[in-house]
Amino acid sequence: VGAVVGAMAAALPRRLGDALVAATDVARAVPRTAVVLAALLLVPHPSAPALALLLGLTAWPPLARLACALVRDVQARPFVDAAVAMGASPWRLATRHVAPHLAAPLA
Repeated sequence: VGAVVGAMAAALPRRLGDALVAATDVARAVPRTAVVLAALLLVPHPSAPALALLLGLTAWPPLARLACALVRDVQARPFVDAAVAMGASPWRLATRHVAPHLAAPLA
């Protein structure tokens, strides 16, 4: 989830991307433990799998910031400008030129 949100924030027009980054910052500001405990109170039968799922769902904001920074860094490189000059579509830029550079740092 974090990688997708971060990549979207970097790929969207600047104002929309900045708004998405601001929403991510708000999500990072809320204490994760408090969110998980409050959500567990709402679950009828709390269990270890429910706890694991909640922890996983609340872990996305730091990855979103990292993915956004990585995508913006790769988009500023000369090989992306060359691909644009050769007529590469936005989808091709994302899948062939940007995404391969995200795999290692996000893993």
